[in-house]
Amino acid sequence: MFKRIRIFLISLFAMLAIGVNQALANGTLVDGIYYILDETSLTATVTYTSSEEPTTYGVNTYTGDIVIPASITVDGNTYDVTSIGRSAFCRSTITSLVIGDNVTETGYDCCAYISTLKSIVIGSGVTKMNQGFAWASGNIESVIVNTSTPPTIGAYIFSSSVSVTVKAIYLAAYQASSSWSAYTLVGGVDGFTFTYDELQTMITAYDNKYTGGGEPQASTLTTL
Repeated sequence: MFKRIRIFLISLFAMLAIGVNQALANGTLVDGIYYILDETSLTATVTYTSSEEPTTYGVNTYTGDIVIPASITVDGNTYDVTSIGRSAFCRSTITSLVIGDNVTETGYDCCAYISTLKSIVIGSGVTKMNQGFAWASGNIESVIVNTSTPPTIGAYIFSSSVSVTVKAIYLAAYQASSSWSAYTLVGGVDGFTFTYDELQTMITAYDNKYTGGGEPQASTLTTL
């Protein structure tokens, strides 16, 4: 009798343990970031830390500075990190976010409701930013966008009037975008990596605008 009860209890605890592990599991953890892996396309999507989407009740334990790599390796396979999933960092306590260059799309509310978030760097591959990207993250001090073409953006990307810095050579394109022109746009040189062709274009623009002038300065380059 007692033996049967003991076996039953052991089985019950085992089932509970499996249930807890499944409930807590949310993707594959690599260097502190959770990913949903697509083994067919060998791509990865960043996701939140809990089993429940952290919109209202879920818990999201990401904290500090987050750097999303261009790719990750799991069990000998390399996956390109191509997207940030819906609510991935929502309601977390991250302080900064650097998005890798292979990311092409950011999900709904992926960085929303984060009072601790101060800075964001958007990689060169991003083409679409869905609604609510950093909505209600009202303490953002710096946004740097590395894309040459302004990404398509949804509504409520930022809830405060943030300053967005882009490569000086692409400033005019962002200013011409009805979506991006709603924000304070700054053309920058420092901190950006330029290709040879981009540098040639900048030099040509400088020569055309400042023929006979002195050495180009950052302040002039931002107005090309």
